[in-house]
Amino acid sequence: MSADLPSQHSENAHRWFWLPEDPHTAPDIMDALRRRLYIFSLLCGLPVVLLVWLLEFQNATHNPAFNLLYPALLIVLLGTLYWLKSNRPLPPIERTMYVANAITFTVQFLTIRSTPSSEVILLLVTAYLLLLANTTIGYLMFGTRLAGYLNLGTFTLSTVLCSVILTQAHPAALMISATRLQLSVAALLVLIHSLSWYRSIYTRIYSERLQMQLELYTDPLTELPNRRAAYRAIEHLLIEAGNGTSGSIILLDIDHFKRVNDQYGHPTGDSVLQHFAHLLRSSARVQDTPSRWGGEEFLIVLPATTLSQATALAQRIRQTLNTTEHDTVGRVTASCGVTTLHSGDDLSRLVTRADEALYRAKANGRNQVVTSQDALSTALEGHYLPPATSVNEPVT
Repeated sequence: MSADLPSQHSENAHRWFWLPEDPHTAPDIMDALRRRLYIFSLLCGLPVVLLVWLLEFQNATHNPAFNLLYPALLIVLLGTLYWLKSNRPLPPIERTMYVANAITFTVQFLTIRSTPSSEVILLLVTAYLLLLANTTIGYLMFGTRLAGYLNLGTFTLSTVLCSVILTQAHPAALMISATRLQLSVAALLVLIHSLSWYRSIYTRIYSERLQMQLELYTDPLTELPNRRAAYRAIEHLLIEAGNGTSGSIILLDIDHFKRVNDQYGHPTGDSVLQHFAHLLRSSARVQDTPSRWGGEEFLIVLPATTLSQATALAQRIRQTLNTTEHDTVGRVTASCGVTTLHSGDDLSRLVTRADEALYRAKANGRNQVVTSQDALSTALEGHYLPPATSVNEPVT
């Protein structure tokens, strides 16, 4: 591994391991689950439709309408499977499936009149199964309330249509059997609606809890992880160190930040902090944790990173900051203290060494990078006595 760190990633690529999933990603997760559900259902449904078509075709009294209906349905299902496997958008294919199923079970209900009485119940079972499949798709597409209205209307119309045709064209005994089937389907529709309602409530509560956790670990001004989050990242770094993995941290401080606030006002000072946070986020790798440590201080936790690699990153950040002017303030500089994990380290010792290195960088004239080794060498020469520091400050 070279001294330089891997190239930067865009800030949108970051997903810090210790943070809960971003609640805004919930729709993406739901889309992935829906896609898997559709693919599984199609793989199960395709053989069934093919088998039903073959059996219907061999039936001497089969309805000619099915000669076109089942092949068309198979083509739609195969096209749907290809669309889903190609990772194309879900809404267009969901609408296609919904319409195709609706046409199929509507045709089946309309053919009840010409179907022999001995086969009517089987035809109704097939039609109502497709209606139940459409009900599930509707809840996935439209949400609980709208899908509930649509499915109630579809079931009511299909039941009325079925009852009218059965009354006119078939014996009364079939009507009793059909009514039992319809009551069973109605019970299943209520169950599906209840499950959809429960899913929507659970998803909303889960997203709200994730949002609360995300806010707990995020600095509201810079949208970086806050000090509490940095503590967790450092604790994880120390655990990894027990397995023989290297790790480092960088403590950064914006130079003369008080002067910025005094001269330009606090809103501009906030803008400088956001400017600096953006730079840190775009400079860090996905596995790194750039955080706001407090005030104008920032800290980056670098897993699997040696002291020389961390120093190279700190120099790169410092140089980029020097060449990237703020719109109002102009040139902004920062001082950096870098340290790496030592045997027997805990959170306090690790951060204290970084703070000592940062203190030395500022004492030397600011706008520079100092490592803990440099600071220790200077201290041993008697030129530098680092201040006592503590990490037990209130969480920002």
